[in-house]
Amino acid sequence: MTWRFIENMFGSSRGEEEQKQEVDVSLMLDSSSPEVRKMVARLSEELAEEYRCDGVWSDDSLVIVKAMHTASERMSIVELAIFLSGFVEVNDSSDAVTEYDSALATLGEKLERYKLRNRGARLSENEVGAVGLLFEAERRKLRRQRADESSHRIVSNLEPILQRDKELLEVAMPLVVEMTKSTYYAERSEAWSLVRNCYEIGGQIEIVSKHFSSGNEMDTFYSDGPIEMLQSSFEKKATRLRWDGMRDVRTALEPEIGRLSDLCQEINNCMTFWSSRGHEKFIARAMGNWMNADQIGIERSLPRGFMRKIWKIVEENKEESAPSQAVDTDCLERTDFECMEDLMESLSDEDGMRLLKIIEELGDYTSRSMVVRDIFSSSESDNLDRDVSIDEDGYPSKNLKVLMSTREGMELLRLVSRLPQFRFQAGALLAAVNYFDCSQEIREALASDLVLHEQSLKLEHNGWGLCSDAEPRLVDAMYNGAVILINDKLLVKFKGKM
Repeated sequence: MTWRFIENMFGSSRGEEEQKQEVDVSLMLDSSSPEVRKMVARLSEELAEEYRCDGVWSDDSLVIVKAMHTASERMSIVELAIFLSGFVEVNDSSDAVTEYDSALATLGEKLERYKLRNRGARLSENEVGAVGLLFEAERRKLRRQRADESSHRIVSNLEPILQRDKELLEVAMPLVVEMTKSTYYAERSEAWSLVRNCYEIGGQIEIVSKHFSSGNEMDTFYSDGPIEMLQSSFEKKATRLRWDGMRDVRTALEPEIGRLSDLCQEINNCMTFWSSRGHEKFIARAMGNWMNADQIGIERSLPRGFMRKIWKIVEENKEESAPSQAVDTDCLERTDFECMEDLMESLSDEDGMRLLKIIEELGDYTSRSMVVRDIFSSSESDNLDRDVSIDEDGYPSKNLKVLMSTREGMELLRLVSRLPQFRFQAGALLAAVNYFDCSQEIREALASDLVLHEQSLKLEHNGWGLCSDAEPRLVDAMYNGAVILINDKLLVKFKGKM
């Protein structure tokens, strides 16, 4: 019964030469189609029972991986893709995200064996469509679990598949775009590395365009990454063309340059949004560095208004554009940042190196470093310096607002937001941040529920004071989930009061 249902949906996939029915890939990949997802989940369960692979629903990782391996040996590509798609769709456990990369690894092994057996034969349209279902299921889970550090594991398994099976590049594109939106800078870098290694320049530009089409995805801090990737790809292709004896490299690259020009126009439309956050300097710096090093003559084909804006921003941020020195691991001992030693000990080695980088970027005697030292030297709001971190009325100081408008400030907030022992410091930094400027990772670490309503809060008093019980009650409320956010204002419920 299961097999007949699959044949009706995908056509034959057990080796018959004739395909009875063409697959509408766009229909199958429609994330707004719950009917398709329910059908895939039901088929996956039937396949697991038919091939005795129901261990995939276990809570034991080893049992899950073993069931996937068994499925890989017994099922066709179409069946395996449906089986794995159902596993990803049905399993909503936060721990299961560590198994989603195992699903891709299993698929990769199956595809590799298929290519070896069939001497590199291309996958059929039905097989591509079925694999696309798995990619789409992975994409939806990544979107909901961006703070789980899972993207890098998916990259390590997806990249070999895309390098070998070029016919999967198109259906993998939505998943790849989602990977570039990870809340972790290192994972974003790995995702862009995959894009550079697997896609031609045209595909890279399309992915960058889709990445920038959602400006509210908290990616404005790291908008320089995709630009640096495109620069590397253009330079690599130009070098290859010169080796092949091409004299007029610019003419040979005209189609790609034309698409880059269209991309610049899209980026220009995002600049107003980025400027509202003070982040336009990152992409301007990357574009400026590219054009200064360009030997092809790309700039004269780009929109003039866009490039004038870029050069103006570069000129305004010349001092910040200077290259930073390597991280000095002894900076905590040699500077006035001993107050952050406890934070350093609580972080992983990778995050510890990021903290050292933040400290170096802040400098020893700047207004931003004074704010950080003040906050991390205090354990309650009464100890904060009224001239440094908060003003006389208890509002965030100008220096604190300046700190939280920079990449270093937001990265510091990301580091402390996951650590319960640094909730006070996280709260102090959050005082100067709009909730909607926080990354997805920070939002999930705060475990806040967003409630949009037309009502707003009005402050009737300019000199609110906090009693000694206020902060312990706030901590208790956070643990109990008794915290709500209305129009950027935090409301805490305790003992029946709001």
